[in-house]
Amino acid sequence: MKICFELNENPHSPYTVERLWAVDLLNGGYKIDNSPFDVYDISHKDIVSAKCVDGELVFQTVIKRGQHSTIRIRLNSSHATFLGFWGEFSQLNCSFEGAGKNGNRLYSIDVPPSADVKDVLQKLADLEKQGSLEYEEAHIYQRK
Repeated sequence: MKICFELNENPHSPYTVERLWAVDLLNGGYKIDNSPFDVYDISHKDIVSAKCVDGELVFQTVIKRGQHSTIRIRLNSSHATFLGFWGEFSQLNCSFEGAGKNGNRLYSIDVPPSADVKDVLQKLADLEKQGSLEYEEAHIYQRK
């Protein structure tokens, strides 16, 4: 099933909504089952509430954080270029989803709780300084 998120705050997106895959936990909560490309402040494994509006589940609030972080990468080159530096992030147990074509690629990076998000951000900052990519922090989980 999918949950609809309104995109009020993303100036980079031409869309007004993003629909994320979720698993119904049968207790009023839904566990997000992919990384968002456009939604801010939501990550893989977060548990959210949603209500049915006109036959569609619409996001209401975060119930519990899944302890994952989401970082987006914009790349003006090929997927092969991305894969050329991805190994460093794969070793940190990160995963990705990608979209777009050469010259305009977008990746949503899932940083699991087992990875040190500071290391991931430092590697991305270094690559951005080299002009290899642009990145943004869509949601960084803050350990308490």
